[in-house]
Amino acid sequence: MPFPNTIKYIFVLKEGINLGSWFRLKNTVLTEDGALQLAEIFRVRRLKREEQHRRWEEEWRQRELREEARKKEGAKERAFRAEVRKWHLRRMMREYICERERAMDNATLEPEPKQRAVEWIAWAKQCVERIDPLNRGFEIRDARESEPSWSDEDAEENS
Repeated sequence: MPFPNTIKYIFVLKEGINLGSWFRLKNTVLTEDGALQLAEIFRVRRLKREEQHRRWEEEWRQRELREEARKKEGAKERAFRAEVRKWHLRRMMREYICERERAMDNATLEPEPKQRAVEWIAWAKQCVERIDPLNRGFEIRDARESEPSWSDEDAEENS
């Protein structure tokens, strides 16, 4: 039994068939076999669109993963640079402390100022040890790498 042309028109518009196909179908009486063939055409087109959409989603996911990895790498690099700056500062502080010790040894100081200088030097050495990134060991960096929340803020906190 043939379907009326209006049903073909609605069906064609709903499925998004192209204009050339509509003109071919316009004056055709659609039989059951023709309807099944048309349904198969629409099914194949839908499957193609779904596959394209799946590929697009996968590409998008891969792009986001690459961007996240790039951000993590940037944060780790900034944290590394911050550690190097701390290490360099520690080196300069130790050199300064050595110079102060040398100056104190070469100077003739009374016992009270000398005692204060010795206490200050001991305090300064402790201060340097607290900020020395080499004293923290590598387990801190290994633990940070396994954290999923490694971000730019973490690098800024530790610099």
